[in-house]
Amino acid sequence: MPEAITAGHIRVRLRGQKLSGGYSLIHAKLGGEDKNWLLVKEADDAADPQGNPVVDQPRSVKSGLTIQELEGKRSF
Repeated sequence: MPEAITAGHIRVRLRGQKLSGGYSLIHAKLGGEDKNWLLVKEADDAADPQGNPVVDQPRSVKSGLTIQELEGKRSF
């Protein structure tokens, strides 16, 4: 992993309830910022170009709440 981070390209395979298949993390350095990375879905059997997990599966796997419900529960 340290070599992949240094090279700026990390490949991972996810097996989650909402996200699965291959993904690449690419060091983008957008706007000159070293901290910027892009997460890109690989074209594999788990890829769904029409899918949108935020819209299609809006509830949190952990809490069962939507993003809006979670935002309403924020305490600062």
